[in-house]
Amino acid sequence: SGSRVARSGSSCADEAGGAPARRSRWRRVSGCMGNGSSAKLPPISDVDMRTVLSYNLKEDHLKHFLRAFRDMDIHFVGAWGVQEMYALISEPRLSLRAPIIDALFFMGDSGGEGSLQFQDFLVLMASFCALTREEVLQLLFIILDRDRNGKVSKNELAAFFSYVPLGSGGERAPVFPVNNKNSLDKFRKGKWQHLHFDGFSRLCQHFPYISYPAYHTQELYRHALLGKKFWERFCLERAKGSVAWKPRWVTLPGTSGKEQVEVHIPGRVALQEMIELSRRTTSVVLGKRVASRNTMAKSKFTMQRDLEVARCPIFAMIRNPRCMYHIPRDVEAGPPSDAKPASKRLSNFELPASDAGGGVLARASSMPVGMNLGDLAQDEQEEEASESSSSGSWETDDEEDGGEEPLPRSSAPRLSLPAPP
Repeated sequence: SGSRVARSGSSCADEAGGAPARRSRWRRVSGCMGNGSSAKLPPISDVDMRTVLSYNLKEDHLKHFLRAFRDMDIHFVGAWGVQEMYALISEPRLSLRAPIIDALFFMGDSGGEGSLQFQDFLVLMASFCALTREEVLQLLFIILDRDRNGKVSKNELAAFFSYVPLGSGGERAPVFPVNNKNSLDKFRKGKWQHLHFDGFSRLCQHFPYISYPAYHTQELYRHALLGKKFWERFCLERAKGSVAWKPRWVTLPGTSGKEQVEVHIPGRVALQEMIELSRRTTSVVLGKRVASRNTMAKSKFTMQRDLEVARCPIFAMIRNPRCMYHIPRDVEAGPPSDAKPASKRLSNFELPASDAGGGVLARASSMPVGMNLGDLAQDEQEEEASESSSSGSWETDDEEDGGEEPLPRSSAPRLSLPAPP
């Protein structure tokens, strides 16, 4: 029976693509059992399922991710450590791609526990493989910009080029060559301290070996997961532009084609839009990014654009709340439909109201369109007159003069706000 088990395991490895038999006999048997079409997908949240389905992934593709996840999980714990990230692409710990792989693992760790569950692995790697070349450069910029101020300093780049991976043993030499640091002094003759994304892209254009590790890391993971051609076809479809605005209905995995869900292919998003969305919708609490309590009303166009920005693959793969660019998945792009719109704030030149009712200036921001301040003042005078007549404790000038008729509305005093300073 032992020879029969070993023979079945080797045949399974040959069918899977000729992968080297580096695991034990029992591990090969379990991998062979998991490669069948009867393997069921674990539960995946609705948001994450829609995210991966928007990358043209189908049920067979998701099972391919599941097989790759289980094959690397040699300890049968149901989670990955950072060493499995290296083992998937057969990458040594000391390499130029080590900072990128470590950053990917940090971004995908939704629980902040130093491990990746299958759901984290699926969304992280599928989103990373779906990035375009511009988005890979944006991701490298986000890795460097740790404080999310929208610019990369020379010190941050120098610290990145001095990266020494953990677990490197007695070898403490940086993984990057000294040419990377020398390029900082050669770019613009060294007369710069900060670079925005445009300047950073020019730096990578002049010195391509700076961005090479990020592009090569994506190429390795694309080859290990579904193949390079599959992701290139998807990027060409995204490049059309118009498909990003048209939703599509796809089959929901695990329902035998009986249920469908609506998905949107992510479109192109500028890095500045990502920064602005993160600033408006999140805040830092105990070192973690959480949804802010900002209740300001948004226009329909702003809400629609926020949804499109939130669908970009970079935000999907940043699942760790300790990453400064993280956006919680439950962040609403706008106020609920049954919620009341937030009141508008007064401008800086408007004085605060002194009465309980808010005063004319406080009510001016909420008056209907087409109504001027003179009409608003006349309405307040009529309200005060009616209240005083009903209470009987105040006498008006009209009663003393014999009950003359009030001034017409056209003769009411016209008030105007002072010009802003």
